[in-house]
Amino acid sequence: MSENVKMAALPGVSLEIDAFLRCIAERDYSVLCSGAASGLIGEVVKCAKKYKCEVNGAVVDCEMWTYDNLTSVTCFASYTERQTYMFSTADRIVFLPGGLGTLHEICYLLIEKKMNPPGCKVFFLDCWDFWAPFFDLLKSAVNIGFIAEKDARYTVINSKLGFDAIFAQEQAGEQS
Repeated sequence: MSENVKMAALPGVSLEIDAFLRCIAERDYSVLCSGAASGLIGEVVKCAKKYKCEVNGAVVDCEMWTYDNLTSVTCFASYTERQTYMFSTADRIVFLPGGLGTLHEICYLLIEKKMNPPGCKVFFLDCWDFWAPFFDLLKSAVNIGFIAEKDARYTVINSKLGFDAIFAQEQAGEQS
């Protein structure tokens, strides 16, 4: 299956990523990607470059990828090492729609960092309600008592909610 076919499975996701990266660029944030340049990460890299954002890659299996569009690349021997690095250095974590690797990263964050690492905010870029079943699972786990409510905090972002408003709200919260 080609990357174009995979992208077509979530119509509009490229527009969501583009709008989100525009807001990131306006705030002069840099981007740390948990991959190189394929799939949705490829869209992130493309949009970040379009808006002149610094884009750094944190990858496993460095020989598998090309890094022409990345500002820098840090290679790791395992996914756990990469996750530890990313979650300890990020100010904000944004999960894009994804597969098992993304779910693994979310579960790692839930288990190791309790969803909100100190000084870090967790966001889900929710295109077409992709994450709705996962949010339902989290709510059920909290209601049953498997997960503490404080450990399952996250913010849903998408262009319908208005990226600018979310960033403005976040900035106002940091100033108070």
